[in-house]
Amino acid sequence: MSDKIEVVHEGRGGYVEYQNVRYKIDHVGEGCFCIHFPDGKKHKDLKIHQRALTVYAESHDPKWYVGS
Repeated sequence: MSDKIEVVHEGRGGYVEYQNVRYKIDHVGEGCFCIHFPDGKKHKDLKIHQRALTVYAESHDPKWYVGS
């Protein structure tokens, strides 16, 4: 299982993939993207994924963000 976050851009959107789970992304403006994160309990590693995606988003300039 890979802990690397892969980004696939598809026009103004796309997805990030982490540990074989895909999360949709949308371009918000000026290089900033929103990573859409599900509400509730979708799988057992939800908190781990949210933490990893938040760290990844905050490492970008301009910063990305994680939202539902």
